[in-house]
Amino acid sequence: MRQIFSSALFDFEFLRVLGAAPYHGAEIGECLEAASWIKDGDAESWYHAWLDMGRRALASAEDAQACNDRTAACWAYLRAANYFRASEFFLHCTPDDDRILAAAQESVDAFDNGWVLLDATVCNVAISIGQGQKLPGRLYVPAAHQRAGTGKLPVIIQTGGFDSTQEELYFYGAAGALPRGYAVLSFDGPGQGLPLRRDELRLRHDWEIITGKVIDYLVSELAPEYGLDASRLSIYGASLGGQLALRGASDPRIKACVSVDGPYDLFDVAHSRMPTWFINGWLSGWLSDGIFNLVVNGLASTNFQLRWEFGHSKWVFGVDSPAEVMRAMQRFSLKNDHLSKLRCPTLVTGAADTFYFTPAQNAEKIFEGLTQLGSAEKELWIGKGKSSGGLQAKIGSLALLHHKVFSWLDGQFGIQRPDAMIADLSGLPLTSLLALHRLPDPSPAMFGKIYSFMPNGRVYKVLAAAKLNGLELEVAEYQHMVTNRTAGFLSKFPVGKVPAFEGSDGFCLTESDAIAQYVAQSGPRAEQLLGSDAATCAQIRQWICFTDGEVTAPVLDLVMWRVGMCPYDDEKEVRALARMEKALDVVERHLGGRKWLVGEQGLSLADLTLASALVWAFLHVIDERMRERFGNVAGWYLRTIGDEEVRDVFGPPSLISVRRVHSEKS
Repeated sequence: MRQIFSSALFDFEFLRVLGAAPYHGAEIGECLEAASWIKDGDAESWYHAWLDMGRRALASAEDAQACNDRTAACWAYLRAANYFRASEFFLHCTPDDDRILAAAQESVDAFDNGWVLLDATVCNVAISIGQGQKLPGRLYVPAAHQRAGTGKLPVIIQTGGFDSTQEELYFYGAAGALPRGYAVLSFDGPGQGLPLRRDELRLRHDWEIITGKVIDYLVSELAPEYGLDASRLSIYGASLGGQLALRGASDPRIKACVSVDGPYDLFDVAHSRMPTWFINGWLSGWLSDGIFNLVVNGLASTNFQLRWEFGHSKWVFGVDSPAEVMRAMQRFSLKNDHLSKLRCPTLVTGAADTFYFTPAQNAEKIFEGLTQLGSAEKELWIGKGKSSGGLQAKIGSLALLHHKVFSWLDGQFGIQRPDAMIADLSGLPLTSLLALHRLPDPSPAMFGKIYSFMPNGRVYKVLAAAKLNGLELEVAEYQHMVTNRTAGFLSKFPVGKVPAFEGSDGFCLTESDAIAQYVAQSGPRAEQLLGSDAATCAQIRQWICFTDGEVTAPVLDLVMWRVGMCPYDDEKEVRALARMEKALDVVERHLGGRKWLVGEQGLSLADLTLASALVWAFLHVIDERMRERFGNVAGWYLRTIGDEEVRDVFGPPSLISVRRVHSEKS
């Protein structure tokens, strides 16, 4: 699917801003213009683009208010709040940057100016959690004409997640709740919003304590004054907020819980995105904190997404190193008996297309862990596709999210609406209503699953071939040297090697080149991937054999010591570097005047195989000077992994400026 930015992280965060458009948190033209000012992967240009657009929206709001156009002013203030929120997002690598708090405060101020113009009662509250600490919150109360009846109001407590603010939470909660007659109490907890930026309160895993204080305040202070029905109290959170909502739902006063795309275990999410040998080596003590931090910081220096993720995590958790981040993440887990404490009906959702974590490892585990709830008390929804809730936290499909969440809550609280279609969707723009009737066709059937530790260059070529052929291929949950030693695994793959492929029809296969061949030949792009005549087929096979014989071994020799997997060997380093340079020279000369390795029909399995083998080389060895020497290779590599159809597999390119050399030779 077409992207605005080649960086998956930048594209996702852009959609996060744009996705608020149905509820007046963004204007499409403004967002597209802001995008044109942003350099892909550059935090500074992102900051300035959204800051400038926020100030434009703020000026529009003030002009509209001067003309007594309350509607236009309200909408523009909401847009300004969202743009200011987005502006400081990528500055979190350096949390002492004064611009973070300044932009956050501008977001809060713009939102506060906007909500007074909403067709609802909104009030700011301060919720005490002890030790002199107070959390900012907002209570949204629907207008009389929005209410489903004349009695007390059902109420939702909405909690944020790992990087949200309660100004953004409005678009996910109150914007859909108010027209349906629900009251909403949102708040920023420790590690979120102003409590983090201004008060330096760090994120806590024991969120049930925080939500307990919030419930106390709601029941004692807000319910009597605003006619809130404490017997119809629900809790709702998205992403990490989905896990936090589940913790809060252990309070017996909560009568329904909505957990949107939450992680089952935050450490396992991070674990799954690291090489198994590396993270397990650290966990076992084989790799020290110093080595772990050195490797992660080294990788982060050339990979902005990794740098932001660890930078933001250190800030949120209040720690100083990647190793401490990993330890802090271990506390954010539902592996213990916490889920068994829930007694309220629970809606669990997952996102099939998120690049953060899979539903099988998270939403499905959460759902399966609710063993004490009957089938009528729990529901699982896995969104698939950008328009159908497939992105993390349902970014880009908020209207559908609202429909799912509030129709489910209606069922739990016995709310009857005379005309369901009109009442459930009242208040939404016409474009959002129409979108609900244009859901895409169901996703294609699963082609099979692949077992391997990840990341693994030998798997990239398989996944890329599947993408080109439109085949659904699942990366199965796998723990190296554990999964592949089980009787079940060995009954299908006797040698115990990975990657290993299991088709939905039961067909099993090992050896990465054989798996890639099978996947490439099983779809409509087989001729492009493998060739349409004997000569082309042979040329493609030649480059696959060349990769295996001339590239893979020296790349491994050069990379292994650089990531702490083996000791440095000077003789091996010199020999491997010479072998890799010789191989690159062959490819360099071959690519002169060519776009692809074989033919002009587009990516073939030859391109996918060689590019996959070079991922770690470009990450650790092929530095700026070497890329200048092998310019054809570098250009072809970036063209291959950046191809629109496969870049989701490879992710944003990670290139080094100067490769690391052994200290004795520094």
